[in-house]
Amino acid sequence: YFGTTTRTTTMMSLEILAPIPLTGDWPAGQTMRLAAQLAEGLINEEQRILPGFMLKHVFHDDKCNPSKGSQIVLSEMSAKDTYIALGGGGCSKVCAQESTVASSIRLPFLSYECPSDFDPRLSDTNSYPDLTRMGTVTTPVIDVIRKIGDKYDWNHIIIVSGDRSKYKELAEERMQNFEDLRFTSEYKSAEEDNWQSIQQVMSEIKESTKGKNRTVFFIGTEQLFRKLICASITEGLQKGIAWVTEGTWRHEWWTKTDHSAPQHRQWLAEDASRSQLHQAFDEFKQSWDEYDTNVEVTRAALQKDYATAQKDALFSVEGSESYHDAHRTWHAVYRKILYDRGYYDIFFFDANGDLIYSVYKESDYATNFKATGNGPWKDSGLGNAFEAAMASPDKVHYIDWKPYGPSGGAPAAFFATGIKDKDGVLVGVYSIQLPPEFERSIEELQPQCELQIMAEAFEGAVNVAGLGRPTDEDLEKPLDCFKSHSAKSLSALIDDHLRTGYPAGNTANQVADPYYDIKSHAVDATCAIAKTVEHLYKTKGYSIQQIQKP
Repeated sequence: YFGTTTRTTTMMSLEILAPIPLTGDWPAGQTMRLAAQLAEGLINEEQRILPGFMLKHVFHDDKCNPSKGSQIVLSEMSAKDTYIALGGGGCSKVCAQESTVASSIRLPFLSYECPSDFDPRLSDTNSYPDLTRMGTVTTPVIDVIRKIGDKYDWNHIIIVSGDRSKYKELAEERMQNFEDLRFTSEYKSAEEDNWQSIQQVMSEIKESTKGKNRTVFFIGTEQLFRKLICASITEGLQKGIAWVTEGTWRHEWWTKTDHSAPQHRQWLAEDASRSQLHQAFDEFKQSWDEYDTNVEVTRAALQKDYATAQKDALFSVEGSESYHDAHRTWHAVYRKILYDRGYYDIFFFDANGDLIYSVYKESDYATNFKATGNGPWKDSGLGNAFEAAMASPDKVHYIDWKPYGPSGGAPAAFFATGIKDKDGVLVGVYSIQLPPEFERSIEELQPQCELQIMAEAFEGAVNVAGLGRPTDEDLEKPLDCFKSHSAKSLSALIDDHLRTGYPAGNTANQVADPYYDIKSHAVDATCAIAKTVEHLYKTKGYSIQQIQKP
């Protein structure tokens, strides 16, 4: 998990369990995490609301998956029942399921987003009496569409979604909404991983709307939306489609590549900054060096022990060498990371180019990748990744797909970054191999769909999101939770830390592609939780133990 606090003290921690979508269909969790970390840091530093206590979020990636979110809540509460609240949240269906779980274990739940677009029942206090939500209001959507449609003579609205099993309920509700406004409508869906299916949808729209205005109301993921825009180009639809969406999206997403690649970059940057990776690397490197004075002996012996048919399932090897102890300690950790993130493999290189650890241990394990060395795979994509990271260790480097011998000649792509010791000295390289099923962004696969061309095809799109803002007279007033800031100055501070990390310079939580529309929700929610605990503790006289276990 990812936890944070801004200073080391002996004060009592008040922990907020915060499953958020760091990955998945809507990975706005990175923006939420940074904002929540900033809010807790300001509250903890001021020591005004909860003197003697330190707020601390404990973040987990719920992957925008309801089952994963509920699993996190149940497993965390079974291991530790002292959380003061359940925070986080972002994806509507995750919030719906987590709310039911939180209610059953008497854990207060304040979500940091969770609009009712993909689950309209969230607005029903009878169905979800214990759910409190910050976030985006979606009720203005229909009224806004009515006004725009009347102005631009829309007559027919085509709803296009991804997986029907996921989006059918909302799509049918919107169809009824549009028909109530006297628009005609129809509903189509496309398989997100089936390019032919996406092309077919846009081809059908082209044929059925010749000579007419085209209005497409889209429901689904950013990845599918990008593909639909691309398909409108490849199928020859004229520019001027009125693309309509609701909710919040990544800032200027239509000008950028798919968010999955930035996710991998963010993960590597986070890992490289953490003490866990440094400790694991140090133990593998020291034990590698101690194994034998002749590195060729070390390579041959470890290949024989570990490069077996068991692959990643081999956890322990008999022997007195300290390398086996390091492997027993860390292999389960990095094997879990591999499966959680869907990697094909994970690699540790020392500065000499030796692959001192990998999870999967193919024939590349315990060989040398230095360009001037004698390793069999030094000229491969992984060799290129090693050299790139050694040359510019502070960057995360991507090496594109090409056949990779140790993986049976299958296409492989890699990310890599440098590993530095506590003194900032480059000591090695951390790299991952993407899985064969990793899908490249559509503009990399379809020559007609360069980002600039897609941005032109998207011109004139309409996105409706009900976002609040302070009144003009309140913009400069001190905030209740953050006396040293106004709404205006705090918003600017959030923007600054999204770019520089928190604390400033922390590359592990910098957000390359923020969801600016929701940046303040986690700040407001953290304030609300702090003020609630303050009220219960100071005014009502409850002990912290009673607040933790109501």
